[in-house]
Amino acid sequence: MENQLYDEFTYHWITAVNGKTPPTIDSVNVPTIFFADGNQDGFITMDEAYLYAADLDDSDENPQMESHPECLGHALALDALSDCLPIPGWDLYIKDDDRDYGDEPNLITPYPWICADIWYEEDGQKIEILQSGETYDVCVKVRNRGEEISPGNATLYVHWTKATIGSTWPWGWYSQYTYDCNGTSVRRGDMIGSIVLPPIAGGESYVARIPWTTPDVEEYSPCLEFAGDNYAELWHYCMLARIVDDQEQPDETITDLNLADFVFNYNNVVSRNVILTAVQNGGTSPAPSVDITNPRPGQDSGPYSLTCGIEGVADWEHIAEIRLTFDPVFMSSQSYMTWSHCYAINNQYGSFYLEDGAQFEEIYFWADDNNTYPIRLNIDYYDTEYFYPKFVIYLVLRDRDGYVVNGELFEFKNNRPDLANVIKRPTYTDEPENEIEQQSIIQEEALSIDVYNMQGVHLKHCDNCDMQSLNLPKGIYIYRIQGKDESFTKKVIK
Repeated sequence: MENQLYDEFTYHWITAVNGKTPPTIDSVNVPTIFFADGNQDGFITMDEAYLYAADLDDSDENPQMESHPECLGHALALDALSDCLPIPGWDLYIKDDDRDYGDEPNLITPYPWICADIWYEEDGQKIEILQSGETYDVCVKVRNRGEEISPGNATLYVHWTKATIGSTWPWGWYSQYTYDCNGTSVRRGDMIGSIVLPPIAGGESYVARIPWTTPDVEEYSPCLEFAGDNYAELWHYCMLARIVDDQEQPDETITDLNLADFVFNYNNVVSRNVILTAVQNGGTSPAPSVDITNPRPGQDSGPYSLTCGIEGVADWEHIAEIRLTFDPVFMSSQSYMTWSHCYAINNQYGSFYLEDGAQFEEIYFWADDNNTYPIRLNIDYYDTEYFYPKFVIYLVLRDRDGYVVNGELFEFKNNRPDLANVIKRPTYTDEPENEIEQQSIIQEEALSIDVYNMQGVHLKHCDNCDMQSLNLPKGIYIYRIQGKDESFTKKVIK
């Protein structure tokens, strides 16, 4: 650990399995309430010890745990496997997360919105951010943790709700229950559909697919009138899946039950966050933007990760140059943030040139931070005769477990955006440096040159110099050259 002698994960794992909690300045090492004992039953399982240590481990490492059978880490001892192996009869359930084995109530899963058994597909491809007003398949994996085949008389129901205005069952999950959105009546949510499940053999699972045409996010735009109103999070929705069979009835007969209790008390009820976005026609603006906020103020400060991806075009670097700029206040608060598949722009604080799959890791927020920080995207198109295809740039914010908690899409149409910046297309060559066509550079000294290696690491910057004066060793480099009237990007082999 920092300023100490031990590996962080090992240190916290040992304290967990020893039934202790590490001492702090104001406490002594007394085994009273163990932080690692997630269900407070007085025992520490291997699952609990691993989750406790992994949550507290801030080192640059990725602890792993594997269990065969899957429920082994959940059992106290080998002779206690009967607690999680197939039970007599049949019992259909849906996992709240990967550590859920169907116990009721579920005392292990930390949040009621991270279901591992709900996902979304379009044309058979799994996707994480959905566009408003489009149709997708909601996929729900239903498992049978019993020994016998289920009778085939169970029904799966799937619902959605607008987050923060309708999570109580059942008021938030049907269209007849409305909400006064600053004088405009809007739906709290609706039922997407239902399907009768086929018989499922003991220990097996079945993936149900129900089509969903997503709601129009603009339906909730009147909620934006009050500054700081949580309902202004137009992207934030929740999904609910529930099984109704002759064993349990978590349906309309249960009322006024908050989402967490509804999910954790029944193993056949699950919920998951879903991101809906209105497509931004970013091509009509040189700098579209999206806001980043703390998804769980007061609950989880991080770490989060931000991924930037491009879909619909293969050779992005031949079409345009994309820059991402963080808000200076947000950037100044990030002491641990790292990045890959992108490189910082010299002398431009918080700005990065992006490659497809750019990743920003170790993003933290202050615990009670409710501020909104804009992220700006600058798209500089290269001056070519190419026909610009339709493509999408997406930003995805994930929590420490990899679940999507925020995101945005920017769609660019099949035309050249007149208002976008246009710059000279870079020249790529495998010829030695002295054979590169440099007429514009030779005739006039560059205002500045920045040199990067092929991994995007900035190596050198010089002002009022030429390429010959850089004195670099043999290798492959990317030169970013700023001339008097235009900029160039060159791949150079020395």
